[in-house]
Amino acid sequence: MTVIMVLLDTGLRVSELTGLTLKDIRLADGVLRVSGKGRRERLIPIGKTSQRLLWNYITRYRPEPANPRCDLVFLTKDGSPLTKNRIQKMMTKYGGRAGIAGVRCSPHTLRHTGAVMFLRNGGDVFNLQRLLGHSSLEMTRHYCELADVDVKRAHSIASPVDNLNIGKQQFR
Repeated sequence: MTVIMVLLDTGLRVSELTGLTLKDIRLADGVLRVSGKGRRERLIPIGKTSQRLLWNYITRYRPEPANPRCDLVFLTKDGSPLTKNRIQKMMTKYGGRAGIAGVRCSPHTLRHTGAVMFLRNGGDVFNLQRLLGHSSLEMTRHYCELADVDVKRAHSIASPVDNLNIGKQQFR
């Protein structure tokens, strides 16, 4: 569950998640240090719930590493590094158990879902670009295909004319 929640909360690529080391996690600061595409390093904020889940995993459930020098965060039950393929299989299994059909259950789906939820919850596209580690807004745009209802809701809040506070009486 921690893997899924961290992927959803942060929008990390699965390769970024599997590459996280213990020294990359700064729970007191609420951030993860991530090495993304092109070895570009960035700090990713992590929500309070995900911080607690991660702390609980590390302190209570993280297995002893098979290799004592391994400081990767996410390990299998036998202490081997968790791989992208293993996470994909885990997501497929859990998606089936949850009865999810017609949607691909994958780490990338969580990245996309997290990006859309970030925007729906009031985040902006520029911060989303930084979170996702995109070098251009063009890449981020692919994650921002919002439903018509999202655009309608945003317009009802941010309508330029409605926010002029012109009295309705002037138009009678």
